[in-house]
Amino acid sequence: MESQTVASLIRSLIRQFSATRGGVPTVLTKLYRSCHDGGSQPSVESLQTTLLRILETFDDVYIVLDALDECAERKDVLKWVKQTTLWRKSKLHFLATSRLEEDIAMHLRLLDPNHIVIKQDLVSRDIERYIDSILDGENSFRQWGDEIKANIKNTVLKSAGGMYARFYCNKNDKLTVICSRFRLVSLQIDKLQGCLSLGSLEDQLENLPHNLDGVYDRIISGIDKAYHADALKILQWLSFSVRPLKLAEVAQVVGVAPDTNQGLCFKPSQIFADPRSVLMICSSLVTETNGE
Repeated sequence: MESQTVASLIRSLIRQFSATRGGVPTVLTKLYRSCHDGGSQPSVESLQTTLLRILETFDDVYIVLDALDECAERKDVLKWVKQTTLWRKSKLHFLATSRLEEDIAMHLRLLDPNHIVIKQDLVSRDIERYIDSILDGENSFRQWGDEIKANIKNTVLKSAGGMYARFYCNKNDKLTVICSRFRLVSLQIDKLQGCLSLGSLEDQLENLPHNLDGVYDRIISGIDKAYHADALKILQWLSFSVRPLKLAEVAQVVGVAPDTNQGLCFKPSQIFADPRSVLMICSSLVTETNGE
């Protein structure tokens, strides 16, 4: 959530919802001018007002927040969640993830007393089934015997045990707090698939990150330094694209380079000969679905 503040959260939502309209909304232009054409920073209140006016132009609004518990301004973010969920209940659909923290759970329960709780053991059983399906079905794990597979399963389950262990959802689908342990487990399993020896496997198991930040840090640090700039371009284009990009299109992104005269230029010699190189460079960060 950028710098994990209310202001950065609202700015991010304004940027994302504005992008889907294919231009700069009039209300956002007015906010810019009211701040001396960017000479000063808008208040949180003016950002929120601008956001709500932009959201008014949509028939339905879907907002997804990740890791509420990691916000630097947790109380303010929870207050923002409460205020925002009171806006246009008929069109707002709100989804958020968090660790099981009592202050967060208390605020969310107050928003809707008719919430449904799915306990950790139910989620854990689904995760166990997921891990079993990967260990038994992926070629990269067939080299390991049952004892080693059991150790992989137990270690991954233990590592992910504290991640977002409970669900809250109201009956009208307006507010939900979900479990993100699946994502953590998926990333950990992806990392283990690359182990070619028992020693490297044991080392990875011994040093598994216990949260998503740790996993992503390890993934990014593992990108070949020669391709850091390419990986950054790819992730930037995917993050701000107004539609899903095809793999062949993403492979062209690395050919876009800064130019002192034109601002940007396209260098065909820089693009990947094989579009699937994108998946190799950005392993676990980028996935392909039906060619996109």
